[in-house]
Amino acid sequence: MYPLQKYRKFGFGIALGLIALGGLYIILPFWQAIAWGGTLAILVYPLYQKLRARFSPNIAAFTATMLTLLFIMGPLVTVAIAAYLELNLAFRELQSSQRAKGKELTFESIVNSTENTLRPILASVGIKEFNLRESLRQVIQPALGTAPQIVRWILKGVIIFVFTHVLLFFLLRDGQRLHQPALDIIPLPTEKSQEVLDSVHQTVNAVFYGVVLVAVMQGLTTGLLFFFLGVPAAFLWGLAAIILCAIPFVGAPVIYVPMALLLALNEEWTRAIILLLGGLLLVSSLDNIFRPIIISQRVPLHPIAVFFSLIGGILSLGPVGLVVGPVLLCLAVGALQIIREIAQENKEESILPESIATK
Repeated sequence: MYPLQKYRKFGFGIALGLIALGGLYIILPFWQAIAWGGTLAILVYPLYQKLRARFSPNIAAFTATMLTLLFIMGPLVTVAIAAYLELNLAFRELQSSQRAKGKELTFESIVNSTENTLRPILASVGIKEFNLRESLRQVIQPALGTAPQIVRWILKGVIIFVFTHVLLFFLLRDGQRLHQPALDIIPLPTEKSQEVLDSVHQTVNAVFYGVVLVAVMQGLTTGLLFFFLGVPAAFLWGLAAIILCAIPFVGAPVIYVPMALLLALNEEWTRAIILLLGGLLLVSSLDNIFRPIIISQRVPLHPIAVFFSLIGGILSLGPVGLVVGPVLLCLAVGALQIIREIAQENKEESILPESIATK
């Protein structure tokens, strides 16, 4: 009878393991949406609590979710439209200036002008045969081959975006009921489990403030750089830089590099070089310098550790690694601290009987 009970427990353990693996396999395609949904839920939950004091859970969660969606999409759409109009105006001014010089601004003329400008520079470093058309063809042709993959990435991004906000609604509405089961799942005493959840909450908030504050710093620096160089609509470009700098793998170069190219095409080489160097050496460096410092002030981690968790998280997990990286680091440090405390308690308990015996 005893072996039978033993085999039953063993079989039940295998069944639970297979069920857990099956569940993980099912949710694996949505892990990024789950991570983003959990992050947004932590950030938006104070707003939900204020709405919950006046409305039902469904209405409060729906309102908070829609406000979050508006907070994300509103500035992006506004800046995208304004940037398109501003770039269109700048291109028309460039066309009119070229016509005043007796030139026609076409793709052919742009290629010829750029090629004639680059040839002396490249010849001075030993590159005597330079064909810009061939170089562009070698870059564009492989890019066209990846078009289906780019379409899949866009569709995946849309699905993740929609699923994130759907999950955000349910996490806000049912988050309070999930709190106690989350504490029960963690194989630690209740106090230690609560410390783990609190560390996740603090890390997410710290990363959010770090991202927002650094994005504001980069946007203001970009706007001031544009203003002192006499670039039109400097305030608009600074606002666009704030939004883009909050997005991993995007950032301010999306703004200042094309603007430097437009200045170069208009033969304003001094302003173009100053803008490019100022963007690379000043604007883009603010991210790596200040973001780890701001996050480490809110989370008890060294700035170097925060820096590597941010970069490592982004490189290994993509944009969501911006949050997941520091959270995993904070959980690892917390787990080591808990193990150290447990080991210290066990050591004290083992020493205590010996001291009593000697007395």
